[in-house]
Amino acid sequence: MGIIEEVELKIETLKLRLPSLEGKANKKERTTVNKEIYALSNDGTYVAAVRAAKEQFRAEVAVVEDRSHAAKLAGEAEAAGKWARNPDAETDSERTLRIYWRNQVEGLFDDYAPTFEHSLVRTLGYDVPEKLEAILAKDHADSSGVLSDTLAVDLGCGTGLAGAKLRHRCRGRLIGCDLSSRMIEQARKKHGVFDALEAQDCVAFLQRRVAASSADLIVAADVLLYMRSLTDLFAAVAAALRPGGLFAFSTELGQDGECGGIPPEGRGWVERQSERIAHSEEYLRWLIETTDGLQLRSLMVTNIRNEARKALSGHLCIVSKEPTALKVDEAEPSCSPQLQ
Repeated sequence: MGIIEEVELKIETLKLRLPSLEGKANKKERTTVNKEIYALSNDGTYVAAVRAAKEQFRAEVAVVEDRSHAAKLAGEAEAAGKWARNPDAETDSERTLRIYWRNQVEGLFDDYAPTFEHSLVRTLGYDVPEKLEAILAKDHADSSGVLSDTLAVDLGCGTGLAGAKLRHRCRGRLIGCDLSSRMIEQARKKHGVFDALEAQDCVAFLQRRVAASSADLIVAADVLLYMRSLTDLFAAVAAALRPGGLFAFSTELGQDGECGGIPPEGRGWVERQSERIAHSEEYLRWLIETTDGLQLRSLMVTNIRNEARKALSGHLCIVSKEPTALKVDEAEPSCSPQLQ
């Protein structure tokens, strides 16, 4: 048995004793057990072993990811450079990576849920929902300020920050999804905001719970920062939106050089040390142009949060689904000025 397994077994054994030590009579023994758990959890040898194990796992994942990407590029080159992703042809390596990162994000936000809003809004200065609402209200709302008449979808809704900002602009239903069931629990506490909530992956939610061409507004605030390739998501969004419907989302800003260019030469995204994903503007434009029916309405650069006391830049994008009858060659859409 290795040091990690040995220490974690001891910790688990001690934790099993705690329920039997409730009450004042057992306070001293309970304190002793908690101190033992703390000492074991922070033992230098154990901490170093866990860190080494994580680094080794990440290195192994990186190797698999690089091989998968190389194989994908080779396949694209063989297909005369045409970019086409067939979900049925997903390799074992791609599937393993996709499930791994999905589980990582789900676990992160399950743990984060109770303190999420305080940390993100008050500590990190996060205001993406307010900024997206301002853009949508200024450029896309009707004369009464309404953005959605039928169905609005909040992807990766978290605790409901974006939903709460947009509820008064939605005449129809507002539904949301999030990978984390504990975040959904927090969102349910915002009474009168959502008509339905579900713990589910964004793409699966759109495919299984949103009828084709039924949504007139889809929002993804601070969600794409935890997604790598966005091909499947944008395809699902295009299918779910009705003609004239809007997709509003934010990303973390990545430079084209660090993202390796756009497909098929590069991925268009990069994983930062923060373990979040940054997407390049070039990738977003390429993705919108190559997703049938979608058109870029505006792309802005602004501060999306603070990190290490420095402002972190990101994109705020508005995309629309164009009616088939109006699909003609048009000039490249102009960008709105940078938000302050």
